Amino acid sequence: SREIADHMGVYLGDGQFIESPRTGETIRVSRLAEPFWQDHFLGARRILTEETIL
Repeated sequence: SREIADHMGVYLGDGQFIESPRTGETIRVSRLAEPFWQDHFLGARRILTEETIL
């Protein structure tokens, strides 16, 4: 498993996220259950704003 992130995605729900793999590749929807992501997923963060906390 890798220790350095080389791109990011935005979680859509239901185990899916949208990602932009690398320059020149098409933006796509992927599933976290795919074998590749089972090995390479590093983590997730939730961005909170004052409105979402209240």
